[in-house]
Amino acid sequence: MSETNSQLGSELQLVVPKPEQLPHIVKSLSKFTDFAANHALFVDKTALLQKLVDQKFVFLSRPRRFGKSLLISMLKELFEHGTKNFEGLDIHDLWCEKTYPVLTLSFLDKNNPDTFEADLCTALRDAFYEAGFHEVYDFIPECNNFKVLSGRLVRQVLKGQQVVLLIDEWDDPLSSNLNQRDNFEKITVLLRHFYTWIRESNAFWFVLVTGIGRYQNTSFFTGEFITDISMEPYFAALVGYTQEELERYFAPYIVRCAWLKHISQEEMLEQIKLYYDGFCFDRDGLVKVYSPWSINCFFSQVELYPDCIPSFDSFWMDNANAPSAIRTYLKLHQPNLTFLEKVKSTGIKLSESFIKATNTFDDMPFLRLMINTGYLTIKEKLPPNQDKPNFRNYRCNFTNIEVEELYAEVILSYLTGSKGALVDESVKDYAAMLVSALRSHDMPTAVNAINTMLSVIHYELWQGKDREALYRLLIAFFLQIEANPRLIRQEVPNNVGRSDIEALLGNDLFVFELKLLHNKPRTKKQEQAAANEASDVVANAAANAEPAPTEPAQNSAQGATNTPDTKSTNTLIENNPVSLARQISLSAKALEQMIGRRYGSGSFSRIVEKCYGVVLIISESDRQVCYWRHFTTNQDLGSGAAEPINLNNPPRVVAADNVGPTADDLLRG
Repeated sequence: MSETNSQLGSELQLVVPKPEQLPHIVKSLSKFTDFAANHALFVDKTALLQKLVDQKFVFLSRPRRFGKSLLISMLKELFEHGTKNFEGLDIHDLWCEKTYPVLTLSFLDKNNPDTFEADLCTALRDAFYEAGFHEVYDFIPECNNFKVLSGRLVRQVLKGQQVVLLIDEWDDPLSSNLNQRDNFEKITVLLRHFYTWIRESNAFWFVLVTGIGRYQNTSFFTGEFITDISMEPYFAALVGYTQEELERYFAPYIVRCAWLKHISQEEMLEQIKLYYDGFCFDRDGLVKVYSPWSINCFFSQVELYPDCIPSFDSFWMDNANAPSAIRTYLKLHQPNLTFLEKVKSTGIKLSESFIKATNTFDDMPFLRLMINTGYLTIKEKLPPNQDKPNFRNYRCNFTNIEVEELYAEVILSYLTGSKGALVDESVKDYAAMLVSALRSHDMPTAVNAINTMLSVIHYELWQGKDREALYRLLIAFFLQIEANPRLIRQEVPNNVGRSDIEALLGNDLFVFELKLLHNKPRTKKQEQAAANEASDVVANAAANAEPAPTEPAQNSAQGATNTPDTKSTNTLIENNPVSLARQISLSAKALEQMIGRRYGSGSFSRIVEKCYGVVLIISESDRQVCYWRHFTTNQDLGSGAAEPINLNNPPRVVAADNVGPTADDLLRG
């Protein structure tokens, strides 16, 4: 039975490729000759290689998993064997270089300062041996002194012969030590000797160096030694897939994916674009590319499981090692992270000179690290300044949904002290509990989940002045772990005000207003008045309460109006009447503010079916939510006090599948 699809944006039915008709995809090949051996799909970008080689000494900065290793493999094959294995590819009729011995080095994982020099010497000897200089071990027995070894390599091995040098991940030894000054500086000194040797020697016909960051004091960017092509428009698509390449080479997969998901081909392309497109390495801000790893992994799902709907997972972030680089930096520098949500909503202005600047240990701006590792990218080139027409500025933002989804996990792993580069599973469980509770309008459970997660933020991070912004950031991140990050926004303005957080879950919009409760001293008269006010509020609530349903649906917005738990609230009044009165008063004022300023009125307006308000009163003494209120514009859905998470009140595991951690788990971890 043939497979067809009439929903692909055309009056004609397109034939859906059968599984055996799909070209083979290999996700992890970094050796050019293996593509032919595995009959694998190969995106031909070789037309750019001759122009690349004409530059002689080249630096290319790209995030991980973009095909830099494959680029090096292709150049190695061309320099060693010419075009005999490039039949049918663009470079076959363009290449005009002679053959040379090729030295290939990778600095990935060579980041131990105590062994770095020995590791470098071993890698050099191995590279010379693999390039055909088998006498390297006869002339030069084991030598772990770079200055001695490098001189002997030129005099005793090369003897005037020129070679090609290809270096991958040049900066990994430095990026891995951004939290250890002594280690960073020790490796810097050794790299300076290495690149001085390359620069001053006549032994190298062509040199390509790839990596992520740029660092000073390594002799690498000295003078005119190296040509940085990282933002040159001609090479903007040297690695990565363009939109045209995606639609050309992966056309059978696009058609089959659309068929599996019961959407049009245009809709399928739009979804792929939202999740994986957007990396821009073009100083003109025009060329956008996809991460090859992400696209290969996404479509390989269809090859492996041809009848299953492919999922949009975070493939690139899981394998790009970017989380480790960011976390290493955060451990030492502890930058203010609250501004990043403003980046998300409006973007941030960065200049070309800022993006391309070299770094030192003490001068590595967090934004530059973010853009080098691929978290942020150029979205558009801004109009030039009339006084500086050649000075380029850009609006930069999060690259795509794939990047943004795990960005919250990376930051929260740092904030919560998780052991790995990504957030612990226990935090993910409570984030899932939070989103599930909001969807079912179960505010006590939602508040419990928020407080449990707030309770594990380590105390050094609470020292900043803008505490409300930190609470807002944390709660938004908790939501982003489980929900679509594009639908979680902070400080959303309309024409009369600005809401704290807006979260679209399904077709329901939840608008949050956060109020901090400071422990201000009160007179006895004020305390008594506050206690009387609190008692009156609770008494009125109890008198007007409707009988609570016995089913779990009592917290649903479609069910009866919820009222505070008068027993627990009365207990809190007895213990701290002033605090509770202020909580109730603050929540009432916040409700009036949110309705009066029409928060949520302009957000996601085309898909919102109903808007709900959520007020969270946060006690600064406990650094947790102490009171909440839930409402619509015409119905009060409930309010109540919340006890802080502590040893006497451990976190409650109330998720349906009981996936959350126990109190013992949290105490152990």
